[in-house]
Amino acid sequence: MHFGKWIVVAFVLFAGFIATLVTVCIRADVNLVSKNYYQEELKHQNKIDKVQHTALLAAVPALTASEGKILLQYADFAKVDGGTLRVLRPSDPSLDHDFDLSDWNSETRVYELTNWSRGLYRITLEWTMNGTEYYLEKTVVL
Repeated sequence: MHFGKWIVVAFVLFAGFIATLVTVCIRADVNLVSKNYYQEELKHQNKIDKVQHTALLAAVPALTASEGKILLQYADFAKVDGGTLRVLRPSDPSLDHDFDLSDWNSETRVYELTNWSRGLYRITLEWTMNGTEYYLEKTVVL
């Protein structure tokens, strides 16, 4: 029996396996949090400043989430000039939601997610109050 041909067959099968593995890895869809991920990372220092401003507040907004609803409570909403509440699903960008912070009449507001599924979400709240920008982030599992 000739072992030489079986060694050649093993190398050919191994090369085919590696080529298939590389092809599958290249074609895999990698979802980032946003399309402009790298440009947003360049603005990281601005985000750090906003987080520091938020830490200096006497009262910080409270974010709670359950069953497709986001509850936002903040005593100083009357002072808020504007802002955005973003609900991001890292594994599926089609489930992302953006809400505008405007027309506040009370200290509590409920946001309903129109399409959602169970899993990990990252909720970010960015707002401006008295000319100062603030940022709050929370990770929740709905």
